[in-house]
Amino acid sequence: MLRISIEHSNRYRYTRPVELTKHRLMLRPSENHGLNILESSLEVSPLHQISWEHDVFDNSVAHLNFTEKTDELIITSRYELEQFNLNPFDFVMEIYTNDLPFAYRGDDAIDLQPFMQPQFPEAEAAVGEWLRPFLDAEGRGKTLDFLLATNSA
Repeated sequence: MLRISIEHSNRYRYTRPVELTKHRLMLRPSENHGLNILESSLEVSPLHQISWEHDVFDNSVAHLNFTEKTDELIITSRYELEQFNLNPFDFVMEIYTNDLPFAYRGDDAIDLQPFMQPQFPEAEAAVGEWLRPFLDAEGRGKTLDFLLATNSA
């Protein structure tokens, strides 16, 4: 078992007081068989009202409504976690996913289809350029090698 402490803080400063619109935060890790949340906190300034919900994917979502103008927004989340699955390679890959590129099949293709479109198409060229060194000249490679390299970069 591994105990992990996470603190994530964002500070935004404005040149004059602004009226903040509703914010939707997704900062809380998802608990599962390998991850247990021991403690959590969320601090937000300026004054606000907060409500929580679970979205359709069971993510915890915080909705913030601000009550006053401000020249600074600070959001800090803290978590104490226990991680039980310490072997990052303790999973099974379908054989067809061993080599890049590949196309998902069956139910996976249906479930993942909404996520296969770029969220920011204007950044696609820059992302492709960043990924180029991790693949061969034809854009091919071994999936695990690619994941290890990009996550270590």
